[in-house]
Amino acid sequence: MYPKNKLVLLGLAASLMPVFVMAQGQDEASKKLIESARYWQSKENYARAATVWSRALMSNPNEVEALYGVALGQLAKNNITGVNESLDKLKKLDPNSRFTALLEQDIYLSSKTNVQLREKARLLGEEGKIDESVAQYNLLLNGRVPQGNLALEYYMRLGYTDNGWSNAIAGLERISKQSPNNVEIKLQLAKLMVLKENSRLDGLVQLSKLSKDPSVGSEANEWWRTGLIWYKVPRSNAFPIFEAYLKAYPDDAEVRALLNAGIKEQSSNVATAQNNKGVGGGDDSSLRASDAFELAKKSLANGDDVGARAALDKSLKLNPDNPWARLALARLYIKSGQERAAKDLMYTMPYRSSNDQANILFASAIFSTDLQNWKQAQVFLSKIPSKDRTKDMQDLQSSFQVREQIDNALTLSKQGDKPAGLALLNQIEPVDLNNPALLTLLANAYVELNEPNRSLRLIRQAVAKNNPPKTDDLLAYVAILLRTKEDAEAATVLATLQQRKLTVAERSSFNDLLFTYSLQQADQLRVQGNLVAAEDRLAPLLIQRPNDPLVVGSLAAVYQSSGQNKKALDLYQQLILKNPSNIDIQLSAARLALQMNNSEYANARLQKVLTLAPKDPDVIASVARIYRDEGKTREAEALFERSLSLMTASANNSLAANLNQQLGTKQFTGNSVPTVKDSTVPLPASSVTASSNNSSNTDTVFYQGSVTSESQRLVMADLNEIKQERSATATLGTQIRSRNGNSGTSKLTDIETPLEIRIPASDGKAIVQVTPVSLNAGSVNASFSSPTPFGTNNITSQSQTATGVGVAVGYVTKGVAVDVGTTPIGFTYSNLTGGVKVDGAVDDAKTLSYLVNVSSRPVTDSLLSFAGTKANGSGNQWGGVMASGGRFGLSKDLGGYGFYGSAGFYAVNGHNVASNNRRDFSAGSYINIYKRPDAELTAGLNLSNLSYQQNLSNFTYGQGGYFSPQQYNAATIPIIWSAISEKLSYQLKAAVGYQGYSQDSSNYFPTNGALQAASGNLKYASQTSSGAAYNLAAGSEYQVAPKFFLGGTAQTDNTATGTYRQWGAGIYLRYSFESINGLMPLPLKSFTSPYGL
Repeated sequence: MYPKNKLVLLGLAASLMPVFVMAQGQDEASKKLIESARYWQSKENYARAATVWSRALMSNPNEVEALYGVALGQLAKNNITGVNESLDKLKKLDPNSRFTALLEQDIYLSSKTNVQLREKARLLGEEGKIDESVAQYNLLLNGRVPQGNLALEYYMRLGYTDNGWSNAIAGLERISKQSPNNVEIKLQLAKLMVLKENSRLDGLVQLSKLSKDPSVGSEANEWWRTGLIWYKVPRSNAFPIFEAYLKAYPDDAEVRALLNAGIKEQSSNVATAQNNKGVGGGDDSSLRASDAFELAKKSLANGDDVGARAALDKSLKLNPDNPWARLALARLYIKSGQERAAKDLMYTMPYRSSNDQANILFASAIFSTDLQNWKQAQVFLSKIPSKDRTKDMQDLQSSFQVREQIDNALTLSKQGDKPAGLALLNQIEPVDLNNPALLTLLANAYVELNEPNRSLRLIRQAVAKNNPPKTDDLLAYVAILLRTKEDAEAATVLATLQQRKLTVAERSSFNDLLFTYSLQQADQLRVQGNLVAAEDRLAPLLIQRPNDPLVVGSLAAVYQSSGQNKKALDLYQQLILKNPSNIDIQLSAARLALQMNNSEYANARLQKVLTLAPKDPDVIASVARIYRDEGKTREAEALFERSLSLMTASANNSLAANLNQQLGTKQFTGNSVPTVKDSTVPLPASSVTASSNNSSNTDTVFYQGSVTSESQRLVMADLNEIKQERSATATLGTQIRSRNGNSGTSKLTDIETPLEIRIPASDGKAIVQVTPVSLNAGSVNASFSSPTPFGTNNITSQSQTATGVGVAVGYVTKGVAVDVGTTPIGFTYSNLTGGVKVDGAVDDAKTLSYLVNVSSRPVTDSLLSFAGTKANGSGNQWGGVMASGGRFGLSKDLGGYGFYGSAGFYAVNGHNVASNNRRDFSAGSYINIYKRPDAELTAGLNLSNLSYQQNLSNFTYGQGGYFSPQQYNAATIPIIWSAISEKLSYQLKAAVGYQGYSQDSSNYFPTNGALQAASGNLKYASQTSSGAAYNLAAGSEYQVAPKFFLGGTAQTDNTATGTYRQWGAGIYLRYSFESINGLMPLPLKSFTSPYGL
């Protein structure tokens, strides 16, 4: 097992927290424990850090830092007794330890009064009221010497007061000695130093060094320039710091003018000496540069990127023309997401005058290869004279030829001719399998063409040629295993490689593969919902590469999955500041912003992406997909078409047994990540048990920027779906609804022939509906001796029918639907109808949804309530009842199951019908028993309550003819099965349970006192009823032709109908103006009349 370089820990401290000297002789596990604990402590997760510190104390009970960490966890839990016990232990071990002073300060600061004082001091400082802020800090400290972060807060403000600079400098120097690698302390100290002329140069030197640290580089650069500007005319001793700045920022005219002014004041000899940039004698400089480069290579081999970067900086200062040092530093820049800085470093080098031009061009070609910029790499190689080309250069040139053939094969596949692409790869395959680079290129091409088995067969043949397998072959093998998601075997091979003695280059490749593997496992754990394990996997990666976009992006995805969207977006915003040209980060931030309903920020990111890659079809397609999710289908359609046009234009057996490695029992590194036996390679995510203390199952997928072999097909499919969604349609149907009851009153046969036309408009559709309706309730047989259902006692008989045509217009888009129209014209009464429905997500994770529906709709229980009627004998007309009001609902999806509830209130009024109002409530739960892309089964429990102010369910003059109980309650178990195929979609619904209701007595003529008195004050009797409840429904839709769909519906129920039962059935034909292909919609949304079925 290769040793961990302690500079890794120092690098962590430099970016996250104060660093404390580690005890010599610590074993690997102790180092990992401390590393992990410091990480969680830096995230202010003191409880979790304390758990890790406790394990560290088991191996070293006298570790003062661990005791302090445990005490912080106790303090976070307000365990004062435990904190005091820890303080006593610290005092006994080392009363002068800085940890003792820190803990005493933490205890002192934990009181409510002191928390408020500190917060007030901070706020005053942020508002620029420095003197008042320092006064508050002095009040808080009450004579105490500040420690740790409090000291940093205090001194960085004290230094800007009239008499506080000296004390601030002394204080910052004190805490900097205690935490020698805390870059934030160094930054604040350097900023104060440049305020005074006698210390300005030393401060600027420190700022120039800090400018290369990603965590504080931006602020350091700003202050570096500010300090230079403060020189009116620089002296010769300041020339090097000016030149160093201008080397980084050659276009800064103001700074260059100041330097020129300084040079002008010096004699030419002094100017020449100073312009030598302070570099020592040639031979000595060359030797020191070589030593620094060798140190950098050792650091890289040990995975110490921070140490390597420092050594490379030193080497290049002494010898800026070393192409391999530049290449190594550029690769580190790429790792940390600083692609622009890497390009600046490498692409200016080939144009320098140097005696080593061949190697400079070769290094630049390799760098271009790293970026997969093959054409640029060939340009660099072509500039190397043939006589100067080494075997490595020739091999790289050969790889370009293979790469070109592979690109042709991939192009053929993207054009839809995958067999031709595979045939071309087969021609390449006889290439010398002893060249791991060419072998990897070819194996990756098979992966691109979705042929993972061929890829693995090819690479396994190469590995099997040697016993034991060559290291280069195994490294290539791991790379393919990772791409083909063979995680378990990849872990095994990585563990084997870790046991080998590797060269510097091999160790670097191994570290990169281990990093990729670990990141991949973290993402898989997140997708599985095991967020704690995912974050554990990311912790050491964040320590190694704190500014790597992939690592930070993966952490942001974990935050998203746990519902911490604001923290995730903050991470993306930080990444964008450092990597403004990174398209993946921009797209991820846009997706997250949309989840948070921050459309303005999302659209700004999408426009930035289109600016960065105006001719990249896959990037444009990714933007289109986000616009589509946002509901902007018009913009999405245009972008998909643009993407497709650009594509069209551009087109004119397991090694594990042989290695004798087995996945062992669970072993843990310091950060509690389970590893492969006898190695520090983490176990694959598939073997990790999900943590019991998180239940998130959010599956977030991010665009990775790689062009798949099916890109064109996918874009065509997306464009087709958009066109289908936006296609104009015309649907014509007929349906019948029958309700049993008394002839002429409660009985009803309802036949409707709805026609609906939908036309795309903006991002939604305009809707026109025309619905002929025919109602038949049968005939009334009047009895002269008693009041008839339709008025006075002089009615003989009457046939109850009605016909009319309803019309409506509307508009629907994502989250909003509006409509307005009339109930059928030709009925006794034709009423205005319409509504507005708004729905959407409440939370960022879109697990909590709301629905608001305000409407005025006809009550269709009977002919009387729907159309109105007239008593021939008396001439009285009444009916045409409308329910006007609103409903509010909430639903919570918990991933596979959820809950919902709603409440509604409606005023129910008709013509010459007594006024009424209705309240309804419902609540329930559901669970997805079976869920696949082509089928799903859902069951649940539903509870409902319905109540009307008065009973108007009868049919005499003034009654409404609609079921209106004073109390109705039902409990049902709904079950829904939905399934689809290429041409058919269908759905079966069933709900069974128990219902009961009660109705008060009601006057025969509730709106006419005279008639009521003439009837002898007759009343309809009150009643109660209970029994089984059922609701059965089915629907299907079949695509009979590319533009024609035939559908049907049927249902029967007795819920909320009183003593009546009803059934209905319908059939419809829909025509789409665009040809439709692909799977049918799931679940099915059958077409019915706007008045229901």
